[in-house]
Amino acid sequence: MTDRVVLLTVFLSLRLGAVLLFRPGGFLFDLAADRLFYLQIADLALEGRYPFLHYWLEYPPLFPWLVVGLDWLARHLPPTDDRLLALHLLLGLVLTGADLVSLLALMALARRLEGPAAAGRVGWLYTALPLPTLVLLTWFDPLPLSALLVGLYGLVAGRPVLAGLATGLGVMLKVFPGLLLPVALRQGRAGLRAVLLAALTVGLLSLPFALVAPQYLWGFVLATLRRSSWETVWALLDGYYSFGVLAPLPERTTLASTAYQAHPAVVPWPLSTGLLLVLLGGLWLLRLGWTEPRGLVAGVGASVGVLLALSKGYSPQFLLYLLPFPLLLFPPRRAVLYLTALTVLNVLEYPVALNILQEPALVAFTVLGRTVLLLACALECLAQTGPVWAERLGGMAARLVPSLVVGLGLLALVGLPLTLGQAAARPRSPDEVRLAERLRILGEPGQGVITTTVAYRRLRGVLPADVFVIGDFRRTHPVERQAELQRYLSGRPRAWVVLEGNWPVPGLHEELLRYGAPAWEEWVGPYLLAAFVPPQPEGVMTPYPAAWAHGLTLRGYLLSRSALAPGQALHLRLFWQAEGPLPADYSLFVHLVESRSGRIVSQRDRPALAGGLVSSRWPAGAFQEAVDLVLPPDAPAGAYHLAVGLYRPQVAPPHDRLPLLGGPEGRDHSLLIRGLVVR
Repeated sequence: MTDRVVLLTVFLSLRLGAVLLFRPGGFLFDLAADRLFYLQIADLALEGRYPFLHYWLEYPPLFPWLVVGLDWLARHLPPTDDRLLALHLLLGLVLTGADLVSLLALMALARRLEGPAAAGRVGWLYTALPLPTLVLLTWFDPLPLSALLVGLYGLVAGRPVLAGLATGLGVMLKVFPGLLLPVALRQGRAGLRAVLLAALTVGLLSLPFALVAPQYLWGFVLATLRRSSWETVWALLDGYYSFGVLAPLPERTTLASTAYQAHPAVVPWPLSTGLLLVLLGGLWLLRLGWTEPRGLVAGVGASVGVLLALSKGYSPQFLLYLLPFPLLLFPPRRAVLYLTALTVLNVLEYPVALNILQEPALVAFTVLGRTVLLLACALECLAQTGPVWAERLGGMAARLVPSLVVGLGLLALVGLPLTLGQAAARPRSPDEVRLAERLRILGEPGQGVITTTVAYRRLRGVLPADVFVIGDFRRTHPVERQAELQRYLSGRPRAWVVLEGNWPVPGLHEELLRYGAPAWEEWVGPYLLAAFVPPQPEGVMTPYPAAWAHGLTLRGYLLSRSALAPGQALHLRLFWQAEGPLPADYSLFVHLVESRSGRIVSQRDRPALAGGLVSSRWPAGAFQEAVDLVLPPDAPAGAYHLAVGLYRPQVAPPHDRLPLLGGPEGRDHSLLIRGLVVR
């Protein structure tokens, strides 16, 4: 058995074994969040909503459509208890294939630079390092990395067709392979051919989406430029110590959602992005050894280092794009020193600092340490491009890095225990105190509280003892999770949901609708607080005839109570009669209004449905709609009324409401139902 066969056997055994046997994050922390996001994309496709045809995403179209195809295949496999398992395995096989391509391209580059012995050494180091396996289990970046390395090999080997096709495919997966394009322009006519072929590949793959829904391709570009900083020096300047956040997936149907900001920016994005482009542009214009294989590889490595150090956003998987260059260019010990130090900083940042401890000082330490190491690595790559001045700068970085790594290690050894102690003794944040107060005031005996493992870890001591922690149930079969929820919620007067974001658990909202109707939703800092109320005892309909345009009439209503106390739920049932479909899809609004001041104290807005059909598909006949509201804890005593009406969400006020033609009492095309009292 040859050395190459042994290497490939060990490589595939490790990667496929990890895909089959390991859960992302293990017992330390659940790192399956991105896999669950991919599952959301697949679930939307089942509803007939497809990426870049019905909504935009934060990366180009090729990978989301791969997810849609793999999910279609997964649904034809035997069912399992874990709804994510089939997609995870299929995606793991695809990513293992991409990682194998990266290994072979890396070895081919090493052979070009230093010979067969270097190829074997680089191959074994890449196989043994933990970072590629961690990324393969958690994110999809092995795919664009393989395109980057194949494109780089094409440039080094003088094969512009291979370089152009690989780079074009890579850009349609993620932007990192695009770093090859300006470098290729320094390769003369062959490089120009590669750039033109890459542009043609991107154009052909983008064409279907550009013809059908060009706004969503533009949405990807806008979101990339506009999104807030995260996990970088720019985020530290902004005072932000958390993840990158974009608009929730269901809201990405309009370009307005690309302007979503997780935090205000101290440094405007045009300035930070402009500075990065100036530095990269200056690097690409330097008279370096771009036409020599080693100079070309080193120039791309320096570009990747600068991009990761100074872009406005960073995620742990991005380190994978730097990993090949120390392996190809540095002595083995030095390459392992860089990559081990950067990987440890990655793990300290995520999940330790960001999720488990939530400690801003530790986030700042990891971000600053990583940034310095990335810039030092970029300088050492630059030193191998030829000029004497670059060699001097690289030499300075090489002398400083061992001391820097030792210093960072000592700081971590001293600072981590202190950070653990501070985290244990840290007082509750104002948001956590306010959340506890809301649950105390709004709560009632025997109610249920549902949360996730992330929120439970953060809010332990704030949430009541009798709480349902979803944990791994979000990754089990929906029938099992529904049975667990039904047993927990049985006989409870209300269910409160506390989440660390906008419904991060796929399917949970739909499962809670089987228990009751949504009656309250409020953001308390980063936490979503929502209430669901089970069906209320029915009474007798109060006749209350009213007429809207296009043949829609209200026959009457039913209220669960007319006297309310703060924190209590109010159940409203509306009895409608439709002559047929309305000309558009309308939403129903129900506002609980303080009569004296006219202030809306609680409201529910949702699509107007008749038997599950939107209003443009209503049949003629009678139907009912039930709405639940919760009175806020600070609602003053006095007289209240309900305002009921319909509107088109896509039309700007005041022309959005369905005209109210007649009724007992109306205002602004809404029907008023009086007689409510808060005591």
